[in-house]
Amino acid sequence: MIYLLKIFAALICRLPRGVALSMGKLFGVILSSCQFRRKSVCFINMDILYEPVLSSSEKISLRKKMYVHMGKNLVEFLRLPLYSDGFSGPFMTMEGKENWDSAMKKGKSVLVVTAHLGFWDLLTVAFFYLGVKSSFVTKELRNKTLNEFWMSYRKFGSIQPIDKKNSSRALIQCIRNKDPIGFIMDQNMNLDSGVFVQFGNKQACTLNAPAILARRYDLPVLAAFAVRLPDDHYRFIITPEMPLIRTDNPGKDAIINTQTFSDTIRSHILKYPDQWIWMHRRWKTRPVGEPRVY
Repeated sequence: MIYLLKIFAALICRLPRGVALSMGKLFGVILSSCQFRRKSVCFINMDILYEPVLSSSEKISLRKKMYVHMGKNLVEFLRLPLYSDGFSGPFMTMEGKENWDSAMKKGKSVLVVTAHLGFWDLLTVAFFYLGVKSSFVTKELRNKTLNEFWMSYRKFGSIQPIDKKNSSRALIQCIRNKDPIGFIMDQNMNLDSGVFVQFGNKQACTLNAPAILARRYDLPVLAAFAVRLPDDHYRFIITPEMPLIRTDNPGKDAIINTQTFSDTIRSHILKYPDQWIWMHRRWKTRPVGEPRVY
């Protein structure tokens, strides 16, 4: 399977970008016409995150656009080796570089929170464009062979993946080295690694590591996203540094600060809704006594 995937990736890299993206779009359209089990999950998530809720036709349209976007993302992911020397110029513009420069001047690790929004794997190249070495905490795939292929592509640019299961030592080393660290915060967490914060009209168990590290080591926290524009170019968005609450109650501070990070992520999802992965069971973990969402 990996051998065939590598052949397909090589063919995609030989095609003009416009042709490759058209293939990705077609693949997405085909996927959207399939009746996947996660279709109902998409619609449930839309009802939770949107206020007021979308109509049935709006949900169907948004789901289709999401799959088209995913098809294009797949093609661009396979073309990452072509962008390993930078993806600047006409294909990518940057918004908020002054926010990044301001945070870096503090001489500490900068924590970057993001989501499965836009073409998130392009962040590997975007940080190369910024001229910094960085690490991202990520979850390994169950299929080891496929995971090796996936991780090898993520290393194009300047990002070093950190396995979520064994991240503590690596994170401390990054902080000592003053290297930026990225966290993907829109995934469902178990109770041992997250806290409940409001995300739409329901609470979602959310990764609290960025809030804990930022408070403990006095680190600046930014959000960053690589969103697709209508002409299939990209905008790399870096938000201003987010304010942190520091009191004599670390547990409460972690919840409040995690809420701040989640609010920023939600606002960007609603700004680019067709570029978020709606089929993820984001609200799977529930507070004690609450009924299941899915």
